[in-house]
Amino acid sequence: MAALCVGLALGWLAGPGVALVMGGYAVVAIAYSTILKRVFILDALTLTCLYGARLAAGAVACGVALSSWLIAFSACLFFGLALVKRVSEIAIRQQAGLGDPPGRPYRLSDRPLLERLAALGCFAAVVILALYPESQTAARLYASPKILWAADLAFLFWTCRLLALAHRNALPDDPVAFALSDRVSHLCGAFIALCGVAAAMLSW
Repeated sequence: MAALCVGLALGWLAGPGVALVMGGYAVVAIAYSTILKRVFILDALTLTCLYGARLAAGAVACGVALSSWLIAFSACLFFGLALVKRVSEIAIRQQAGLGDPPGRPYRLSDRPLLERLAALGCFAAVVILALYPESQTAARLYASPKILWAADLAFLFWTCRLLALAHRNALPDDPVAFALSDRVSHLCGAFIALCGVAAAMLSW
């Protein structure tokens, strides 16, 4: 409780909007820890909202408005990654010869379904990123938005690789932590960033 109060106080210093987002985040996080993590699929949707709240807090602190494109892209991606995490957890238990995860709404037999739903969320993010260069928002922000299609190909490769690793039981239980320590993910991220810079600076 003391840490929560300190966090809200620091958030208030950054701005009332930040404190409001942090307060909402705390409420949802508590609900997730006590109830929602035991509800099928709703646990992944709650994690999606928590990840999105972090994005919103950063935007409010910086005084930047989140576009509908970014919200849709991040929601689909976060949902997919949350389910990839569940797939990895089940895979680890299967390799160890253990039963269904305790305190979770998932069974070992749910793994094929979760893999399909994870792919659905991730590929929805790929489609949104592919459509973005043709939007009016991209036209205002980038000199050559079509260059961003190259970034989408890199993101598609990264997504397929992540899903394949999860399917092969070669992914740790946290895909975000894996991406932060994975060299291929670093290269994909650097290429995507380079595409963004090129799209902003080059006129084709």
